[in-house]
Amino acid sequence: MQAAAGYLRCMWFLLCIGAALAADMPTKLPPDRVRGRDLYDIHCWACHGRMALGDGPSAALLGGSAPALAGRGSPADREARIDLVATGKGAMPGFLAVLDREDSGRILLWLEGLDPATGDDPEGNRIRRVGDAAPATPVPDDDADAEAGGGD
Repeated sequence: MQAAAGYLRCMWFLLCIGAALAADMPTKLPPDRVRGRDLYDIHCWACHGRMALGDGPSAALLGGSAPALAGRGSPADREARIDLVATGKGAMPGFLAVLDREDSGRILLWLEGLDPATGDDPEGNRIRRVGDAAPATPVPDDDADAEAGGGD
């Protein structure tokens, strides 16, 4: 009888721990453009730059620049650009091993919406800065906070 009571207490404990862990799990995936921004920040910014203007530190180390991607492309040519991301071109390696076609499309969707001159995202889905935690939602614009009287 004591063994059964111990078993029930153990199961109850595990159930409570599982419920607590599940409570912290996100219940919804971020929108495609936000996910595209986050994936760009993981795989692309080092060559193409934080603002997707082709000025990333790794491209400079390789003796040149990478193409500016901000505001480039359209839904009509996205499939061809997904193929380019998968297979690579010139100094750019292929990313097929780490990005599926859907994730490549999410990155391109985010890039298409950027201002080609500045790399700004009109929806506020800005690339985070080095050392920032990975956001699941758009990063607020620091300049807007300062103008509103907030900030540091």
